[in-house]
Amino acid sequence: MINLFNKVDKDSQLYKTRTDIMRYKNNSISFLFCILAIVFNVLMFFVIYHNNNCTSNFELGIDALLNVCLMLGIFLLSEKTKSYNKNGAFIAIGFGVIQIARIFWIPLKYFLANIEYQKALAEAGEGPFTYSGIIGMNQGDFTLCVIYLSLSAICLIIAGLVAYFKGERLRAHIAEIEKEVKEASKAGK
Repeated sequence: MINLFNKVDKDSQLYKTRTDIMRYKNNSISFLFCILAIVFNVLMFFVIYHNNNCTSNFELGIDALLNVCLMLGIFLLSEKTKSYNKNGAFIAIGFGVIQIARIFWIPLKYFLANIEYQKALAEAGEGPFTYSGIIGMNQGDFTLCVIYLSLSAICLIIAGLVAYFKGERLRAHIAEIEKEVKEASKAGK
């Protein structure tokens, strides 16, 4: 019978062999999800900075710096999750939460500014129009930013969870091997 979910009994030799292989094989799933998170972050970056209506200011400069630091941090994190690092797993989940929180900073601020601009434009009607506020970003760009940041967050959270659970499995297997080695060395003395 075909096992669709690749589940095996924890006491079976196949499970032990697969876990033992993890000692020598990198966690490519977590690595891939971290790289995908970077790709989605870059796409979001392009959406915000190609928008000519987002007036450059100190806040956008901080956001650009944050983007660069996050992308570098996620890349370095991908190496940690690749080696089943427990702290790296928690940091990946934390970066995912940061990506979700970022939705409510620049994208939302500029989308709400666009709504204010549209209201002022509608109130002015056909008459002369002067507006000193930020024009902001349209709904399409805001939606893209939300989608890209959400996908980036989901990728990071998945990477963290996979690294954590696979790492726990590997750490338990190594502890079992060390226990067997100690028992064998005691029996041999």
